[in-house]
Amino acid sequence: MIATGRFAAVSFMAWLLFLTIDFLAHAVLLNSFWAQDLPALRSKNELFRLIPFGYLSFLILTLLFGWLYTRVFKTDGNAKKGLAFGAICGGLLALAIFLGWYSFLNLPPLFLFMASLVYFVEIMGVGFVFGYLLHPGSIKKRILAITSFIVFGFLLGIALQNMTL
Repeated sequence: MIATGRFAAVSFMAWLLFLTIDFLAHAVLLNSFWAQDLPALRSKNELFRLIPFGYLSFLILTLLFGWLYTRVFKTDGNAKKGLAFGAICGGLLALAIFLGWYSFLNLPPLFLFMASLVYFVEIMGVGFVFGYLLHPGSIKKRILAITSFIVFGFLLGIALQNMTL
């Protein structure tokens, strides 16, 4: 049985990693698409104002995949299994998102592919964090490692974003 407090802490760390990957991807990898005034996308002001809804959706996905991870790996999970779990779930989610978006959005297929690929990497990261943090006895050093990666990722994203301005 996985303690609720541990699940909450791991979910929070996985969500922060999700946000970090998303920030890096949209600030750098997808930046040229956001700069294009594509008719299917909201204005930059609207997008900025609605960011909390995107972050809430990421939290819901994190909790969903975390819950699913705990059902699959009740006691025998680890980082490698978490990464594999995240790759499978992330791959399926990314494929479903790409096909769904492609069916009704008038956006460049490369943009749809890359945005879907970002979901793949994000869910793979969520799986890794659950595998890495959920099962060991003590996770303080592991949380520090994940936190360091998150801080570095945000700083890198800010630096790269400012280089492209």
